[in-house]
Amino acid sequence: MAGIVLVMAQPGVDRALIGQIIAVTFGIHYVIALIGSKGKHFSWIVFALITLLLLLH
Repeated sequence: MAGIVLVMAQPGVDRALIGQIIAVTFGIHYVIALIGSKGKHFSWIVFALITLLLLLH
């Protein structure tokens, strides 16, 4: 969230950069959910899909 606020404070807001920041955030959540649940909770799949979709956009 802080990364998005910093980018938005800049004069020329780059939407692609905001998408990348959000993708990295979801990527971190993906890793935490995968390791924390040892793959038993399926939230890591959702986080991984969101990360990939944002990075491909």
